[in-house]
Amino acid sequence: RLGIAQSVIFTGRIPYEESIKLLHASDIHVSTALSDSCPSSILEAMVCKKPNVVADNPGIREWINNGRNGLIFSKKDYVELAKRILLLVENPQYAKNITERAFHHVLKRVNWEKSKILFHNTIEDVVHIKKIS
Repeated sequence: RLGIAQSVIFTGRIPYEESIKLLHASDIHVSTALSDSCPSSILEAMVCKKPNVVADNPGIREWINNGRNGLIFSKKDYVELAKRILLLVENPQYAKNITERAFHHVLKRVNWEKSKILFHNTIEDVVHIKKIS
């Protein structure tokens, strides 16, 4: 009805491997999460050099500097969301600049080895707690 079927894919739940393939094939990453402070998909988009348009949540601003390395919109403000998407579509050089800054920002800030160890330890803790219960 809106005439966007050729430009937008609503996938529903998909396996992780498929989501990465779709991310690489996309032009813009949008996250409308209402409560997730920083979904991993935002960092993945940064690494894949896809511009982020994300709902404002606690922790988002730790990674996204609005207008510099991504775009933030107010939760549930879908008019603002649409304007942010159009800004990127209509200004490809601006979108490219945002993605380059985002890519370098995430590479500087994330310690991949430390994150892997912390994630592994968290999983072990959860499994251990579950066994005790």
